[in-house]
Amino acid sequence: MMDERSRMKKRCGVVGSAFGAGFWAGAVTLLVMIAAGIWIAMQPARYFDIQLTDTGVGVMGTATFTGFTSEFLNGGRFNMIEFGRDMLTADAMGYPKQVFLVGYFGWIPCVAAFVGVLGALRYIFRNIKRYDTPFTTQNIKALYILGIIIIAGLYMYRTVLPLVCWTMGFGTGDFTILDFYSFFPGTPFFCLAYIFDYGGVLEKESDETL
Repeated sequence: MMDERSRMKKRCGVVGSAFGAGFWAGAVTLLVMIAAGIWIAMQPARYFDIQLTDTGVGVMGTATFTGFTSEFLNGGRFNMIEFGRDMLTADAMGYPKQVFLVGYFGWIPCVAAFVGVLGALRYIFRNIKRYDTPFTTQNIKALYILGIIIIAGLYMYRTVLPLVCWTMGFGTGDFTILDFYSFFPGTPFFCLAYIFDYGGVLEKESDETL
């Protein structure tokens, strides 16, 4: 029994370390994105371009920045922002720089949400290793926060970004303020929080009985 518990504890430590590595790599990437975004925002409008493509099921938009001197960066996706179906109108063609910057800085909170998810998972697995149980108050709070982060990231992409495009005059206005699809992926973590809370109660009763 103890050997199995030790193995599980060790595995949780390994998983926590993996999430930790992903968290710090994501945090560095996020900082680089912010710094690069500030630099890109100061570049002339001639370095920006936008293309609208009719796919038959909607118009897709792609905004690009061509000001990098590195062929690697210009040939990659770091300088390219894609907009979802029917998010942009034909008026976007006249504002390539603004469209790119809106998409770029609108994507940063989504990346931040992903980094936050990795950080929360790292925290949960580290707590399991530290306290020898997953049913802790810290983990329950972390699960709630995890659900909120996921909802916030999806809401930013599905609602806030199209809203900003619309208010700036080059968005279709195809968004919903109460976007229930943004809430669904986060609700399982709220359910897990309740399950962990109940598990903690049962564990406490078992310890008191013994």
